[in-house]
Amino acid sequence: MIEDAARISAMFIPLIALAGVFIAWHQYYANREKVRLDLYQRRLEIYRSLLDALNDIVEQEDGYEYEVSMALDKTMDQAFFLVPPDVYKKIEPIRDRAERTVHLAREAWHLQLMIADSGTLDPKRVHELKDEYQQVRTQYAEEAPFFWKEARETLREAFREILSFHRF
Repeated sequence: MIEDAARISAMFIPLIALAGVFIAWHQYYANREKVRLDLYQRRLEIYRSLLDALNDIVEQEDGYEYEVSMALDKTMDQAFFLVPPDVYKKIEPIRDRAERTVHLAREAWHLQLMIADSGTLDPKRVHELKDEYQQVRTQYAEEAPFFWKEARETLREAFREILSFHRF
């Protein structure tokens, strides 16, 4: 009787081992899918952050906001590690142009401050500052449409492949 029990338990050992392998494979598969989903969510967050940064760049007409530049840099740093190199190469020119536009906003803000504090300046210098301010504002106004249309389309196109569900 003990011998029969030993034989029966010996027959179940391979079944138990197979069940363990089956469970391990499912755990591996589930964890792999979790990692893919996490990567998808982080990439989607990068895409949304870039769109928010584009909105902020266009909306900062009344002054320079340091946070806009910092948010864009932070998002691009994350993108460098989380998106494929070909996608990063497509979005990098947007960042470069955004930095130029943010620089224009900062320059306009600085000129506005100088004009506001121009009580002790020569009237000719005040006129020069106002002209310079208008030139900077014109350059800024010329850049803004890029962020409303071209940059958004470039982002959509760049992220279309890595954010499409057929890859998951």
